Amino acid sequence: MKKVSLFSAAMLALVFSAGSLYAGSVDALGNLSAEYVRSLSRNASTDTDAVSYNPAGVMHLENGLYGNVGCQYLLKDYSMTDNNADTTRLWNKDEYSSDTPSIIPNAYVVYKADKWSAFGSFNAVAGGGDVEYDGGSPMIGTAIGGSAYAAALTAGADAATAMATAQQTTSFIDSLKAKSQYLSGTIGGAYKINNMFSVSLAGRYVNGVKEFDISSTQAVTGLSEGTNIAKVEMNTWGLTGIIGVDVTPMEGLNIGLRYESETSLEWDTEVSGAQIALAQGLGYVDGGTEKKNLPQLASIGIAYNILPELKASASFTYYMIKWSTWEHDNGTETNEDYDNGFDAAISLEYSIMPELLVSAGYMYTQTGANEDTLTDFEMALDANVVALGARYEVMPGLLVNAGFQWAMYIDGTGNPTLPGSPDPEDITYAKDVKNFALGVQYKFM
Repeated sequence: MKKVSLFSAAMLALVFSAGSLYAGSVDALGNLSAEYVRSLSRNASTDTDAVSYNPAGVMHLENGLYGNVGCQYLLKDYSMTDNNADTTRLWNKDEYSSDTPSIIPNAYVVYKADKWSAFGSFNAVAGGGDVEYDGGSPMIGTAIGGSAYAAALTAGADAATAMATAQQTTSFIDSLKAKSQYLSGTIGGAYKINNMFSVSLAGRYVNGVKEFDISSTQAVTGLSEGTNIAKVEMNTWGLTGIIGVDVTPMEGLNIGLRYESETSLEWDTEVSGAQIALAQGLGYVDGGTEKKNLPQLASIGIAYNILPELKASASFTYYMIKWSTWEHDNGTETNEDYDNGFDAAISLEYSIMPELLVSAGYMYTQTGANEDTLTDFEMALDANVVALGARYEVMPGLLVNAGFQWAMYIDGTGNPTLPGSPDPEDITYAKDVKNFALGVQYKFM
C-alpha cells in the first residue's frame, strides 16, 4: 500500500500542465498569429492580429472587412534528467524525453469603418499542447521504484540492486501522457476618438482542458499489464475582459497599451483508474474542483518608422501570477512560490519591395518559475527566442505571412519532494521548440 500511496502522491499532488510555449507565464501563450511568429514584437501592431496584441490599433486599418487565418506547427524536444539515477536513485533511468509535436490554429475577422470597428478572434491562449514520455518520469519512477527498492533491501543489497537494474531496463510504466490546452473566442470593438487616440473594449471566452494518463507495462502491486493506473481529466471555462488604448503622438510613431483581467477558472475534475481512492486526500477528488486562474496582464508596445521602408518595434508584457488565484479543492494555495513573469521583445521589419517585407525579432521570457516550482508536470522554463519571416502581397488585398521561431529554453533544476519521502528530487528540465507558421489575410471589401 505504501508503494501505491507514494505513486499517487507524486502524480496527483502536481498541477497537470505540459508547460507554456514561450510566454512569460506558466500557462499563457504569446504566439497567437503567424505575424507574431515572424517578428515576436506585436504589442503596437496595426494589422488584423492587433485584435490579440493591440486591439485599439485596428483603427489604423483601411476601411473594409478583413479575414486572417493561420496555423503553427511546433517541433518540441522536452527532457527530464534524474541527476541521482546513478547514485541514490538507482531504479530510475538517466533521462526521460518527449518529442510530440503541437499544432496551433488562429483566426481573425475585423470590420473597420471611419470611426469604429468590430472584431473577433479564435486562438489557443494558453497551455502546452501534448507530451508523451515513455517510461513515465523521474518523480513517478521514484514513487514506484523507491518503494520497491526499499522492500527489496529486506532481502539483501544484491536483490535491491537487481530490482533497480530491472527497473532501469524495463520501466513499470508504459507511458506518461499529458495535455493542456485553452481554446478561446474573443469579440469586441474599437473607437477612434481623434487622430491621436483610439480605444477598445473586448470580452473573451476561454475553454480549458487538461488530461493526464499513466498506464502500466507489467504487474505492479497487484496491477496487471496494461492497467490504466490513473487518468485525470479536468475541464473549465471562464471570461476575460480586455481594454486597449492606441496612441499616435506623431507620424511614424505608434504606442499600444493593453490590459487583460484575471480569468476565473474552476476546473471540474474526473479521476479514473486503479488509484482513484488515494487521490482524495491530495486535493484532486473525482467530481471535485480546483481553482487555477489565468493571471491578469498588462502590455505596452512601441513601433517607430526609422525609414519609410524600415520599422523598429519593442514590446513588454507583464503577467501578474502572484496576484492570481491558484488553489486545490481543499483550499491549499499552489502559487505561493512563483514570481510574476514577463516577456520583452524587439523586432525589425524591412520592405525590400512594395510587395515583400522581411522581419526578424528577439525575445527574452521569464516565466516566474524557479527551483521550488519546477516539477515533472510544470516545466515552465525561461527562454531566449529568435524569429525570422516574411510577408508577401500576392495581389491587392491578399497577404501571406510565413515565419519561423526557435525557442531556446534555459535548463532549470527542480527539487520537488514526494509526500512521504524525506529526500528531495534533483531533476534537470530542458526544452527546445521550433515553430513554423503560415498565415493568410484577405481584404474582402
